[in-house]
Amino acid sequence: MPPTTAARRMGLSLDAFRDALPELVARGFPRADETTGNFDLDAIDAWRRNRNPHLFHDHLNLSEDSLNLNEDSRRSPSTGADPNEVIRQKIIAGLTPAKDP
Repeated sequence: MPPTTAARRMGLSLDAFRDALPELVARGFPRADETTGNFDLDAIDAWRRNRNPHLFHDHLNLSEDSLNLNEDSRRSPSTGADPNEVIRQKIIAGLTPAKDP
């Protein structure tokens, strides 16, 4: 998206965005595309959320580490379990090969 759209996404005027951009980039803000000069709004949103990971954690991160695919993690969820844990357990069950009886 053009710089004006990126500026709006950050809640800034275009002039304020241009003034703040060097400091933002120094803090890891996604750079504009070298060819088009446009910004990736998804990358901007991810950068914004990563500033406060305690508020925007990924409940459905499907990496092997986050799923914890060891034997102990395949227990059935208890009654009244956290809905995110129930989903996690279902994903693990779907990724775990069935054992022959």
